[in-house]
Amino acid sequence: MLTGIKLRANPTSHQKLVLSQWMGCARSIWNAKVDEEKYFRTF
Repeated sequence: MLTGIKLRANPTSHQKLVLSQWMGCARSIWNAKVDEEKYFRTF
């Protein structure tokens, strides 16, 4: 059985800044790994 929880966050302006930086880093790492996977599939 699948269940879920809904949460609402009300971050402060500083917390919003930190979260956006974390998401940017995570996106950058994800994209690098996708590129790496594409590169190694060519062999």
